[in-house]
Amino acid sequence: MAGQKGRVLNPNTFGCFLGVLSTLLILGSITPLWAFSFLPSSAHQDITGRALSNRAAAQPFQATLSDGSILTFSNRAFQDIFDANLKTDSNMNDKKRHFDDETLVLGSLYLINQKNEHIIKRLKAAGSARNGAEASEARRLLGTTLHTIQDYYSHTTWLELQQAANQTPRIDMRLGRTRLSAPPSGVDTCENDLSTLVPTSNALTSGYFQDSFSCPDIDSSGQRCAHGALFGCSGINKDHGGRPGFTAASQLAIKATEDYVEQVLQQLSGNDEAIKLLMVGEDDIFRLDPARPFTTSINRDQPLDLIETSYFIENNLEQSTVNYSISSNVTWLNFFPSESGDLDEDENREIRVRINGNATLLDPGAYTATVQFSGADTLLERTIQLNVTGDSGPGGPPPLPVE
Repeated sequence: MAGQKGRVLNPNTFGCFLGVLSTLLILGSITPLWAFSFLPSSAHQDITGRALSNRAAAQPFQATLSDGSILTFSNRAFQDIFDANLKTDSNMNDKKRHFDDETLVLGSLYLINQKNEHIIKRLKAAGSARNGAEASEARRLLGTTLHTIQDYYSHTTWLELQQAANQTPRIDMRLGRTRLSAPPSGVDTCENDLSTLVPTSNALTSGYFQDSFSCPDIDSSGQRCAHGALFGCSGINKDHGGRPGFTAASQLAIKATEDYVEQVLQQLSGNDEAIKLLMVGEDDIFRLDPARPFTTSINRDQPLDLIETSYFIENNLEQSTVNYSISSNVTWLNFFPSESGDLDEDENREIRVRINGNATLLDPGAYTATVQFSGADTLLERTIQLNVTGDSGPGGPPPLPVE
């Protein structure tokens, strides 16, 4: 904003600041102090976990497929979202991602564009092609966007305006759906301390963020609010437990996180493949180990020894049972304990693939079999390589003399 300049940390306090900062780092308390803002922190972790993850929420976030199946976020899918959410704080210069500096218009347009033009389109494309990498990128974009949603309730005066009107705090249903309006220009929104709202302004605004250790002096037309810094000014942020409104803002951020993901799911309604890739992740629905090919050999002219290899299949489709089946393109393999079955949530099972007597009927040479494991609309393949020899080389034993 034109006409603003930085109010830098007083040099006389710098030595004191270093001592305090060192103490905070030693005690490990700097993370919760700046929960929503410029450091990756426990508050975003807590908000995202309570909203989406079955590990942190009393009632996990759920999605329902066309057949009535209920999904929750798998650990892997949640981690993709969670990691991207925290990394968003590594870029504080993109003000709209944090709703800083009164970027209400740009921030609201960012939420709409991310959802419609990036997250939804990527998930639909991933669902059509069963592209796990594309789905992972969509989850990363979702995590970044959820950070912006969460910062809205910490960095703007949305909560304060409701409290001033004696209203029960509620989320802003415009986010992700419509564009917000810019704060009025030339109107004072904060008092001289840069952190106390002008009672008569009734303006939805957000604070100006310069850096972690200073805050702006406002000398422009209309006195605006500061975001706040560790030292220098408190601002209007609700970033940590010591700030007024932190708990209420956190609760709104949890509900708004759920609402934004619901918006995504509503636009994916009927596209079960895309929903599965968002909620679970391609590899997590039906996991199969090991991945390496199995190679073995037999002599067709000698008794067949017991030759088998094991695969471990796992169902990570939470709160659902997976029906699986196993097949191959050859007749010289058998599967134990069976060629099909059910896997309950988080259940894993050993499947043994055994060379059978049909292998002794093969001519000497090299053979390759493809074994297919299918379940939860996921198809995984493994390769078995068999080398067949005879007692007297490739042609087998010499013919018996004719009597």
